Amino acid sequence: MCIGAYLVWFKQKGFPEGKLGHMLRSTLEIKENGLEPLIRKIQKEFPPLKL
Repeated sequence: MCIGAYLVWFKQKGFPEGKLGHMLRSTLEIKENGLEPLIRKIQKEFPPLKL
């Protein structure tokens, strides 16, 4: 089963409270709106800073 199926299940049943639920909800929005290529481009152009 792919991650998208789990996200749809959470959408139907309810996301967990807190940071995890927020991250899952955001991930579903990104996938539903076809924004994954944009996110990947941003990640490539602006890699995390190494401290």
